[in-house]
Amino acid sequence: MDAVVVASLHRQQCGLTDEVCHEGVSWIVVDLLGAGELRNADWLGADVVLRDVRAREPVVVRTRFYPAWRAFVDGREVPLQDRGGQLSFDAPASGSYTVRLEYPRYRGLSILALFALIGGAMALASWPRVNYLAQRQRV
Repeated sequence: MDAVVVASLHRQQCGLTDEVCHEGVSWIVVDLLGAGELRNADWLGADVVLRDVRAREPVVVRTRFYPAWRAFVDGREVPLQDRGGQLSFDAPASGSYTVRLEYPRYRGLSILALFALIGGAMALASWPRVNYLAQRQRV
């Protein structure tokens, strides 16, 4: 079965036609059935703009699949699949619309890591300092 393939290519420079550059990552869209384009791409998500797709048509985003990825259309979650290691989903409806891809930001873990870093720095700052050179001279 053919698919709408939305591809990401990591390149040093962007300059190819049909390519959109974002912070050192270039995204190129390959249209097989309907059309797809990535917009607002960053490291934690992107908008997949689909045009003239058919319901249940596979859409492959050429980035690594990881179970934490989530996709949404109008607030409803779209099930994601692993197709050959690539992030994929079946078009939820026919027509033109935008699918939002999101990778969770784990704010709670970030706050915990920040407190651990601050606590570790304070513990090291108050750690008893021993002048090893002075101790060696006493022996």
